[in-house]
Amino acid sequence: HELALDYLEQLKTSPLAGDALRKKVPYLRGVALIEESRQSPDTTARNRLLDEARQELEKYAEANPRSVQAAEAELQLANVQLSRGQELVAQINQLPKGNAYDAERRSIGRNARLMFADARETFGRAEAIYTEALDKLPPTTSAEAQGTAGNQRQEYRSRVAQLRFLAAQTHFEEGQSYPSDADEYRKINESAAEEMSAIYDEFARTMLVGLYARLYEGRCYEALGKTQEALGCYDEIIGKDNVLPQFRKLVASAIQHKAELLVAQKKLDAAIEACRLCLKNTHRDEEKEPEFLAVRFQFAEA
Repeated sequence: HELALDYLEQLKTSPLAGDALRKKVPYLRGVALIEESRQSPDTTARNRLLDEARQELEKYAEANPRSVQAAEAELQLANVQLSRGQELVAQINQLPKGNAYDAERRSIGRNARLMFADARETFGRAEAIYTEALDKLPPTTSAEAQGTAGNQRQEYRSRVAQLRFLAAQTHFEEGQSYPSDADEYRKINESAAEEMSAIYDEFARTMLVGLYARLYEGRCYEALGKTQEALGCYDEIIGKDNVLPQFRKLVASAIQHKAELLVAQKKLDAAIEACRLCLKNTHRDEEKEPEFLAVRFQFAEA
């Protein structure tokens, strides 16, 4: 990634690069910085890289207002803001228990919520741009729907669905910045569950993101202590038959969350059986994927 960043920096002044490519350099650098941050084990270095990525993506979005290109930059920028918020929530969870750390927990929580608010707003701006671009596309005939025009319409609609889901996920993550006994924790999880349910209803039949919304709806219910509703969401996903790799990852995530809930209820035999069936059918190339490793962890816990 460092070589890629050096190369992109040189493109800013290189006579070999055309104007179109030079204008895209901030976006490309922002994406590369995000990828580099994901490889860094050091929190300080990761946050520095994410801040640099944010600056590059903001620069690109400002230079290309109300364009699909700007929406893509906004999407990447919002992912940075979401990641920063999640990092802060992780810091809260790592603090020792006890009243001595309450002030620090509150301070970090406030900072996390600022990040989540920025991310939700940024996802919303990107969604608005894609919705506007989608509305401007001319209607397609059944024959055109199979061609380029239909592909572009489907691409824009997929982006709208993805951005709506990410905004709802950000709302869910915001809830995790509060203590579980706080009134805000309950209200946000209830609100996020409603948002996820609406996304599921609109997109689940045609897009995988709709089923991811169902998974997070279950996580909201789990946070609220609504065990049966959560298990219902997880079981609905687990019960669907699909051989596509991305769908199998989703099913593994649902099994992991179901098993986690069953372990908490001391229903260890049921948790073991759910994990065992998943691990038995795991493909060799899936064994080291995070979703399947999480199932293996829950299997060991049970």
